Amino acid sequence: MPSITKMALASSLKKLMLHRPLDKITVKDIVRDCGVNRQTFYYHFKDKYELLNWIFFTEITEHLNREEALELSSWDILEYLLRFFAREKDFYANAMSYEGQDSLIQYFTDLLGTLFEARTRDLFQDGLDEEFREFYMDFFLDAVVRAIVRWVRDGAKYPPEEFMGMIRKAATGTALRILEYDGGTT
Repeated sequence: MPSITKMALASSLKKLMLHRPLDKITVKDIVRDCGVNRQTFYYHFKDKYELLNWIFFTEITEHLNREEALELSSWDILEYLLRFFAREKDFYANAMSYEGQDSLIQYFTDLLGTLFEARTRDLFQDGLDEEFREFYMDFFLDAVVRAIVRWVRDGAKYPPEEFMGMIRKAATGTALRILEYDGGTT
């Protein structure tokens, strides 16, 4: 169970981000809104980006654990994440506006990378070389993350289920088209 102080800091950041971009919010703004001092903030987090990533991790893992994530397919987990982002689209559109070190986008990429890593190991058990497996994983990871970030930033205009269908069709349909075009050779 997260500490009351961490939850209060998270609540303050989320509230502030509804009205201002993340890069315009300071630790001073967060602690002022929360009613704690800067030392308290730095006791729990090194900076606002760590707080932001903690919010994402805490909210996602809290909900995914309830849905028994280990039983879900990769597609189901992605769709769950899309529904999660859509519920708080204004907050997450703002959160994904920053793309530097310690950004939510990097954290999200690392999270999906862990998922993709496990799934591509299962896909390539038939002896394809490790270099190709890593290329395949990075290629699709980059494509999926960029598509989701763009969807969130654009206000999640498609319903999550519809957007997930588009991602799935693009991933599987493209692979099948390439095989057909190449005459079944790789």
